[in-house]
Amino acid sequence: MKSNEISPSTGPWVGLLLPPVAWAVQMQILYVLVRPECTSGRKLAMLVAVCLALAAIFIAFISAFLNYQLPALADESNTRSRQKFMAGLGLLSSAVFFLVTLAQGIAVIVFHPCQL
Repeated sequence: MKSNEISPSTGPWVGLLLPPVAWAVQMQILYVLVRPECTSGRKLAMLVAVCLALAAIFIAFISAFLNYQLPALADESNTRSRQKFMAGLGLLSSAVFFLVTLAQGIAVIVFHPCQL
């Protein structure tokens, strides 16, 4: 395996678990930043948190997509089918959490942090 390829054993897990973790961490960061951003009147830190979460979810999508495209080997068909199933779930998970995080990012842009 080349150094720039994703390991077949860790790739499906990255695609499956990174999107909800990135969303949850982003949600907590936004929750913590509301009060400081309200007093300062800026939203830069909140926008950075949303952009980083979207980037992490996009990386998870790419990882899941690459694992979904891997060819099946003749001797590992059962293992490969499980990895392909996990990669498919990772693609769906990435899409859903990307949309949810994007919606929260739009809310950060539209609303002022002081609005409760």
